[in-house]
Amino acid sequence: MIHRSFSTVLGGSMQGLLLVAAVLFFIVAFTPTHVYSIGNDELSDDPGLEDPGTSDPAPSDPPPRDPPPRNDPPPATATASITANPGSIVAGSATQLSWNSANVTTCSISNGVGTVNPNTAGATSVSPVQTTTYVITCTTGTASTGSTWQYDGTDISDFSCPLTQNSSAYNNVPDCPSNPQGKSCNAGTNDTCKINYSNQSTCNIETTIYTCEPTGGSASTGNVSSAVTVTVTQIPDLVGQVGGAVTASTNQPVTLYGGVANQGAGAAGYFPNLIQVCDANCATVNQVLAATAVNSLSPGGWQQVSASYTPASTGAQFYRVCANNNTSWVNVHTESNYGNNCSGWQNLTVASNILSVSCVASPDDTLTNESVTWEAFINNPGGTSSGQTWQSTGSGYTKVCSGGSNTTAFQNTCAEGVSNGTSCEASQVGTRCKVAQDQDACAADGGTVYGSVQSYRCTANSTNAPTYTYSWSGTDGLSGTSKQVARSYSTVGSKQGTVMVQGSDGRSGSATCQAIVSAPADLTAGSVSPTAATAGSPATLSATASNIGNGASGSFPMLFQVSETGALFNSGYIGGLASGASAPGSASYTFPSAGSYQVRACANFNTAWTAITTESNYGNNCGPWTTVTVAAAPTPALSCSVSSSSVSPGQSVTYNANPSGGASGPYTWTAADGGSYGTGSTANRSFSTPGTYAMNVSGSNAGVSYCPNVIVAASWCMNRPTELTITATPNRLRAGQSTTLTWTAAGVNGENASCSVSGPGVSWSSMVTGVPACSASGSANPTISTQSTYTLTCAGVSKSVTVNVIPNFQEF
Repeated sequence: MIHRSFSTVLGGSMQGLLLVAAVLFFIVAFTPTHVYSIGNDELSDDPGLEDPGTSDPAPSDPPPRDPPPRNDPPPATATASITANPGSIVAGSATQLSWNSANVTTCSISNGVGTVNPNTAGATSVSPVQTTTYVITCTTGTASTGSTWQYDGTDISDFSCPLTQNSSAYNNVPDCPSNPQGKSCNAGTNDTCKINYSNQSTCNIETTIYTCEPTGGSASTGNVSSAVTVTVTQIPDLVGQVGGAVTASTNQPVTLYGGVANQGAGAAGYFPNLIQVCDANCATVNQVLAATAVNSLSPGGWQQVSASYTPASTGAQFYRVCANNNTSWVNVHTESNYGNNCSGWQNLTVASNILSVSCVASPDDTLTNESVTWEAFINNPGGTSSGQTWQSTGSGYTKVCSGGSNTTAFQNTCAEGVSNGTSCEASQVGTRCKVAQDQDACAADGGTVYGSVQSYRCTANSTNAPTYTYSWSGTDGLSGTSKQVARSYSTVGSKQGTVMVQGSDGRSGSATCQAIVSAPADLTAGSVSPTAATAGSPATLSATASNIGNGASGSFPMLFQVSETGALFNSGYIGGLASGASAPGSASYTFPSAGSYQVRACANFNTAWTAITTESNYGNNCGPWTTVTVAAAPTPALSCSVSSSSVSPGQSVTYNANPSGGASGPYTWTAADGGSYGTGSTANRSFSTPGTYAMNVSGSNAGVSYCPNVIVAASWCMNRPTELTITATPNRLRAGQSTTLTWTAAGVNGENASCSVSGPGVSWSSMVTGVPACSASGSANPTISTQSTYTLTCAGVSKSVTVNVIPNFQEF
């Protein structure tokens, strides 16, 4: 039975009215024989209420009562919940996830938390790096399948006059379907429904309650889940970056440069910066300078900062940049890591009234008689700093590489976009870079390559700077009194220039720089060889390149030119040549037809007639015209040979194609009897019967060639009996005398048959190979001492001869 509640609204406070209400309650509760309803004009729209009309209805029988109430407890509800405290954090910090669940089987939480215990509370700390939603999902096990509405009891849910439907204690319970008892319902969704019966005369609402209860079977009830989102705010990480080493003078202001970078994931708004200056122990100087503030800085962004510093004493000092700090060492902007705000320490050398001067020679590696510009630079000009920019130091023809490697004194190639007046960083003051127009030539093997170079230097700019006077001196009488002086040199070697600078503020300084002057090369080519070629066949044309100048050359190609066809083609690069050295160059060319052609070679030119390496005289690069006589291509032809023109049945021969005049395969082998024997340069054929056999061959670009006939004949000794003879001359003699043995074997058949002669003083054997050699013979001169028999044996057949001894008689 569900809990019963009363909702009583009294119209006054008199005890009499209370008594009347109590009596009416008793009558209604215990006399359920008549049920009254209230008109719609007195009740809210409720489909369970009946409209009695405008007059009091006559008493009627109450509706039939449902079965007696059941006392089963309501089914347990599966729940899962999750919260985060705090719900919003900054990147790198943590929040506490808390969760709880009831009437479930298993639970897990997404985004790395994993499985958690069901039906219990839990908590853990998480630190998401971005906004993340955590979802707890719990399975709810099994439950009965099939549910029906079952009567659960009747209650007086409202007892008041006038009767007000909205004051019913069951106002939030949904209405039941018509005649609900036993009808299907959905357990777990709407577990309870009601039917209201109202009676205006007794001022009460009677409510009948039904519950949705399982009726049998089981099935999974699914999952329950809950989610919470943790909002993560990305914040910056600000770091300081120090500039380059600085040289300063006492009591003269110098601008210290650096930078600040944002290496965090969030953007930064306004933040101040400082530059700190210390001596070796950070004890006596320890000045904190307000540096350039930054209004905003996106992730990955960088901005230059600076501060003016006037050193009071000489010696080694140091400076560093600290981002997001004011001069009171207070962090202004929120960031993820305050421990990395300061950069490392950089050198700050303070001299007594020293002017920092440097100079450059441009180009600093050049050729004789080429102009060299000497220029002085002030690295600590004083006055008010206005940043620093790239300034052109001139251009010229200079050595850009040697042996494939860059050889200029300033090897750094300028970054894209560098030009005169573009900004550079404070750490780059005094450094140089180049724009070389012949950089591709540096990939060549060996030698020295000269090219046009524009150089730039990062220069500190200032306003209200002192004025300066200059005095130049150096090799070969270098002199001048301006910031720049220029001159050329007729001799080779290292040339030095020294400049003395005096400032109007009393500071002075000097610098020395140098330039390398080299002698130029002078390349020329010899005549072309060979002077004969065949039309249609590639010919390798060669010529010798020589350096007749006083200096070494860079790598260069050899150009070949054919007058009649206008062909221009290059050899591969020839390595750089020292003065007086030579090297061959060659390239392949196919003359299209027979005739006479004029060909020449030209050193140091490509097919666009552009010189590759620098030399003193480009007018003598080409050698003389050479006549090349080109013969007509020979007519392709074939001849044929055979390994043997006479064989016996069962043997084979090999035919060979012999091409000439450019004849080539594939080949076609055709026998006179129509047989085909492949497409290779050789053909094999075996013969089983005697006869005369013919073969011919043709090529892909050659006509038919006839091979020698092959005669196949049986051996004369085949199918004839073996005939053996052996004789002794004399065959009778006295002891101690010699006889002559002679033997012959004919008609010996079989492969690798053996013949032998045996007897006193004789041992002979011979292999008889059969067809066509089927006979053997021999002789011997044994000395006879007693009667002796000699036997000739061949292929199992034997024949013998006996030599007798004449007896000696003595007189009596």
